[in-house]
Amino acid sequence: ADYKNSSQLMSMFVVYVSEELSEFKANYNETSYYLQEDEEQMEASIRDLIENHRDKVKAKLMNEPFEIPDILIAHAQDMFETQANDFVSDRQDEIIREKKKKPSSTSGSVS
Repeated sequence: ADYKNSSQLMSMFVVYVSEELSEFKANYNETSYYLQEDEEQMEASIRDLIENHRDKVKAKLMNEPFEIPDILIAHAQDMFETQANDFVSDRQDEIIREKKKKPSSTSGSVS
């Protein structure tokens, strides 16, 4: 295989990364919903989640009919991880802002 059409490769990366990212976001939202009271557990779960989806990005690329060099696979994985981390820190900023708005005395669900 030659990489003359590396732009094609890049656009494939972008597709795979954004697919994984939207799955990751769904999983993240679920995880953060269940673990909102347990920050340590939450952090560990999110790290696992990111690892898990990093592996999936790699698996998708390994599944292609042509061989993609490891360095490019690693690049796609890093692309995913960067975007996942950005998403997580945005969400955590939001949560902190939400917490600041609410007086802490009203813990517990408000229906």
